[in-house]
Amino acid sequence: MLVLLNSDILFDLQLVTDKVSARLTSLLDACRDGGHRVAIPQTALLEFDRQQTKLVADARRSLESAYATLDRSNVAYTRIAPEEAIQPCDLLRLISGLGVDADVERPTLEDFEDAHWRACLHEEPHPPDTKSDEMRDLIIWAVSLRLSKEADGALLVSRDVVHTHQRGDAEALTARLMRAETIEDALECLHVQTPAGGTIQALLAPAWAGLRDQGLPLVAEPMLRAVARPVFIEGTMGLESVECQLQAPTTTGAVLTARVHVQIRDNGFEEVHFRDIKVGAETRPDLTVEVAAPVEHDDEASYRERLAALQELLGDTQ
Repeated sequence: MLVLLNSDILFDLQLVTDKVSARLTSLLDACRDGGHRVAIPQTALLEFDRQQTKLVADARRSLESAYATLDRSNVAYTRIAPEEAIQPCDLLRLISGLGVDADVERPTLEDFEDAHWRACLHEEPHPPDTKSDEMRDLIIWAVSLRLSKEADGALLVSRDVVHTHQRGDAEALTARLMRAETIEDALECLHVQTPAGGTIQALLAPAWAGLRDQGLPLVAEPMLRAVARPVFIEGTMGLESVECQLQAPTTTGAVLTARVHVQIRDNGFEEVHFRDIKVGAETRPDLTVEVAAPVEHDDEASYRERLAALQELLGDTQ
């Protein structure tokens, strides 16, 4: 998956020299381990560089002041020019040094034109009561939508209201762009992008419409925000049942959490049970839907083949 980082996620109160913050490192480590590519919109990188340039200037002045104090006290020392001792960091180099596949994404002319149009007309995803045109944020939004469409799905990590407001929900859904407001949320989203998470996403896909019909305010074709404690049970004919805890986006902007059990029948249908449902802080009653299962059962010969292979692996051929 492609992971896009906004400037407020890259932001650091301290001068960045040879490594990024521990929190950002945890996200980058997860991207590396999961094979996710990181993209930094050039607009976000320029904002990061601007903030770090100020910190570099402050640090150089502090060093010069320290030299002056040593001079007044007649303390011998080796002087290194502040411009040589304190250099601005190369963020992309630091990120790539962690083994992460990362690059900077420059906005296209179409991205600029799209952001200009939205800024002037205060079109979505602008909050309706905003007093600012938020041009930089809209450029990042345009870049994120474009890249997500090209990659068939991406994750934008940003706390900015333009990127997280519910007015952008429909457009993000069409572009398959997930959004996370914190590094912790982003890590949960990345945990879904595993074989287990992908299987659960596929199993639940036929059930979303029925769950909406029963009153859950789920967005159309939701991409799961988090999957925890998955348990898969294999039967004689293949996958038999799945249990997990999950989080999913809703049309209200709140996150839906639930305990889920999927029972797969031999007749090609599955029962999907949602328990302990909460939409934000609101508790909802348990729900059950029955839908066609998106999995194919093995035939008897395939089952015996798999069983024989397992017995041979375990050293038991009886």
